[in-house]
Amino acid sequence: MGSPAVVLLRIAPLITATAGHICTLTQTIAFTTFMHLSVPTAHAPSVRAWTRPYLFNLGPIVLTAHLLALALLTCNTLPNLAVNAGMGPRVRQLYGIALGLEVLSVSLVGPKYRAAKMCWEGTDAKATVKGLGMIKRVNGWRLLLVDLPNWSCVLAAVVLELGK
Repeated sequence: MGSPAVVLLRIAPLITATAGHICTLTQTIAFTTFMHLSVPTAHAPSVRAWTRPYLFNLGPIVLTAHLLALALLTCNTLPNLAVNAGMGPRVRQLYGIALGLEVLSVSLVGPKYRAAKMCWEGTDAKATVKGLGMIKRVNGWRLLLVDLPNWSCVLAAVVLELGK
């Protein structure tokens, strides 16, 4: 297959997309649980106490996904490494890892979580549901516009590689 650098550059988009899916999965589970009927009101202190053990378990998964994505982004943007591997232009143009990382930053401590937190701290339950519904829609668009094209590129790269 080649040197470790070439192998890393070839599998980086797949791992980055996987990290994105891990983040999306943790978000979807967390916010779906927030909207569950067992949370009686939008009162912030009770929600924090109710979700503390649950979010503690998700933290390491989200952190691991972000660290992995950052490491792979670094490897993909080091010009010398990419050029020496003969894949500089292809990696930058085909996979768009910088865009993927930007959208990947919607973790439980990101801006969307802060928006949800503001909704929860309000007294209007309808506003809370509306805010969390917005987060769900944004994640849906992210899957369609970022992760689906990324996985399509990965699949095409694998098919081309197997065809050689």
